[in-house]
Amino acid sequence: GYDCKFTYKKISIGLDALLNRAKFIACNRVANFPGEKGNLLPGCGPMVAAIASASGKKPDFVIGKPNTFMLELITQDNRFRPKELLMIGDAPENDIIMVNHFGSPSVLVTQAISSIDLTVTN
Repeated sequence: GYDCKFTYKKISIGLDALLNRAKFIACNRVANFPGEKGNLLPGCGPMVAAIASASGKKPDFVIGKPNTFMLELITQDNRFRPKELLMIGDAPENDIIMVNHFGSPSVLVTQAISSIDLTVTN
C-alpha cells in the first residue's frame, strides 16, 4: 500500500522477502495522485516498480485499481449487483476504467481552480 515514508531499507526488506519465495502482492500501480495543494505526489506504482526492479520479479497479483477484485468482494459480501454500485473517482485511468470494466456506473470528479466538474459514465 501507499507509504509516504518508503525507504531504501524497505526496498531491501521487500527484496529479501521475494528472494525467500514470498508472494509479491501489490495494492495498485498508480503512478501519482493529486496532493492537497494541487501538486502531484508519487503513488504506489513507483514503490512497486522499485521492488520489482530490485528483485527482477513482477507482482504475482495487483488487488487494487484498475483490477476489479475489490469491487467483486464488495458486491459479493453485500449481495448486490454491479449496476447497483456507484463509483465516485478522480482518476479516469484507474477509478473509472476499473468500474467500467466491472459494469458499474461512475462519476468522475475533476477540480478546476474555481469549480468542480462532474462527469457521469455508464
